[in-house]
Amino acid sequence: MAVLDHNQELESLEIEKNYQKFDEIPFDFVRRRISVVVEKKGNQHILICKGAVEEIFKICKR
Repeated sequence: MAVLDHNQELESLEIEKNYQKFDEIPFDFVRRRISVVVEKKGNQHILICKGAVEEIFKICKR
């Protein structure tokens, strides 16, 4: 149910309309994460990282 409810929320954000993939840093075993840069309308860039929890926490500032 949570996944389905979240899907409706994503639809309301119009992600495909408002964001486009700008760049990607592929997964590597040293960084232990993958990173994607998306561009929001208006030239705002957002970095999204996915990876090993301990590696993500190491790079977080807050």
